[in-house]
Amino acid sequence: MGEGLWKNRGAMKKWMAMAVLAVAGLGAGCFRNVETTVELRVPEMTDRASALRVERALKGLDRNGSGNIREVVPDIGNGVVRVRYNNVELGLKNLQMAVMHAGYAVDELPADEAARAKWSKGE
Repeated sequence: MGEGLWKNRGAMKKWMAMAVLAVAGLGAGCFRNVETTVELRVPEMTDRASALRVERALKGLDRNGSGNIREVVPDIGNGVVRVRYNNVELGLKNLQMAVMHAGYAVDELPADEAARAKWSKGE
């Protein structure tokens, strides 16, 4: 049995090459966009200091420079912040929780009052 297998070495190489190409072809159609841009409503973000707090909280999700937070753009005039992020590593709730824990209400979710008390006292 071993000799027959050894004699057909060329056929085995061709079969293995076809199998590898078939598996690679299956993966090629499974593309998922890993980048999402959202706009979070933060009505209490009314000045540069509050925009910096919100921006810092969101950028804090990008631990060790992982690239999970790609861009944060506060729009003080409209009370929104646009965030471009890696949607495989982070979800919308992660972004909202970061803003909440910075002491700001976001998208109908309440602010963390303890965090709000810290920055309102100047800490």
